[in-house]
Amino acid sequence: MDTNAIPQQSAERPVRVAVACTGASGEPEMPIFTVSVTDLEFDHGQHYLKAKEMAEAGGYEEPFVFFDDQEFGPLLKTAAELAPARKPMVVVRLDGGLVQDVIASVPVEVLVADYDVEGMEDDRLNELPKLPCLDDEDGAEVPVACEVRAPFVDPEFAESLIRTARGDPDGDPSDDAAEPAMSTFTVFVQQADGRGTVHIADYEAATAADAAAAAIEQVSVDWGTESEPWDKDNLRVLGIAKGDIEIVEWNDIDY
Repeated sequence: MDTNAIPQQSAERPVRVAVACTGASGEPEMPIFTVSVTDLEFDHGQHYLKAKEMAEAGGYEEPFVFFDDQEFGPLLKTAAELAPARKPMVVVRLDGGLVQDVIASVPVEVLVADYDVEGMEDDRLNELPKLPCLDDEDGAEVPVACEVRAPFVDPEFAESLIRTARGDPDGDPSDDAAEPAMSTFTVFVQQADGRGTVHIADYEAATAADAAAAAIEQVSVDWGTESEPWDKDNLRVLGIAKGDIEIVEWNDIDY
């Protein structure tokens, strides 16, 4: 037996290292580098040396402070306390009723749950609780076709799409951390079958969707009673106008 056998070194593995340093502009920066090291090299701190070499090659300057991917926890906690929280932004592209792409501002996991499972093979289905908006029986589980997706992460593109959808393409993404600005919306509500009169009222809300929800709630009470409100499923939003407007004349037909 060979008692002088050389122990095998472990294979190299990738390690992410964040480097707090000074950028070329003189401002503090924290780039992240991925280096490859063996377990032995990791124990001896070689991943820090390799990250330092990469930082210097990239034009970054001392002083350097290193954080590997096992030390990110306290760093992220401190960053969250120092900076206002940013809401994750997720954009979902549908075509033909199917989810085609998912783009997000941060790494997240998105569960695509398809409740239209007619004709699908059983091995593609999972038993999941109904989503709250579809739940008509507490605790009920139904067959669902599920797919977990890791979105393509592009913060600037995702934020740009969402700002454009809000009607504020030139807005500052950092504004999302502040309280949403309230606007005046005039909401028109009618019975879902198109019959009856039309409710018209102003609502102060952050978004048109919030104003519509408030209008549906109000009409449900106005057209019913507090003990027996009007069925919200039998109401529809006929239209929404943003800003201060004056209804000069409205010739409604009351069936």
